[in-house]
Amino acid sequence: PVTTTLDTGISAVPLGDGKRMMLLFELGSPEGDVAKFTVLALYDLEAKAPRLLDAANVGFSKSNFFLTPVILPLGGGDLVLTLSLHFNSSQAYQTTVLTMLRDDRLVHVDDIFTFDDKFCAFERAQLVAFDIVPSATPFANIEASVTETTTPTGQPCGDEKVPEAGERTIAVTYEWDAAAGRYVPDSDAFERLAKENEERF
Repeated sequence: PVTTTLDTGISAVPLGDGKRMMLLFELGSPEGDVAKFTVLALYDLEAKAPRLLDAANVGFSKSNFFLTPVILPLGGGDLVLTLSLHFNSSQAYQTTVLTMLRDDRLVHVDDIFTFDDKFCAFERAQLVAFDIVPSATPFANIEASVTETTTPTGQPCGDEKVPEAGERTIAVTYEWDAAAGRYVPDSDAFERLAKENEERF
């Protein structure tokens, strides 16, 4: 699907044969809150007027986007990817939101918080990636990973501690739980990463 920006704060993604449309609306922030109230909405376009089928709040930060690719097919549904972020001169706060589209309903799967920071002596970045892998169920597994890369700058920075250059990958697989009717992660690795990142603020 191709994302189209209709207006400031509104993006659209047509689905399948054009009978459905997903819209992402940014509706502003409560006073004193950096997170914008952002709605992911699914519309039926077959009727005389567009009909809202379902909606979900996917806003965690100041700027909100559809990722590319927007949709990953799961067999019994689709995975929709959106991103919330805000940043300053030395830090970037990012939340990747995983939403399942199934039977004209939007179901929250998870949200993955990542954090980039840079100092005089080094830079550290976390990159999220996804892979869809067939499973024994009608729903494919979702393999998600966060790769963290630490790169020294080589600049003279006084007494600032310089960590070693390196890379690590944190991975979680989401599997379909038929009894619960939803995807479940095979570990709490992303929750532990989020807590670790919060300690670096």
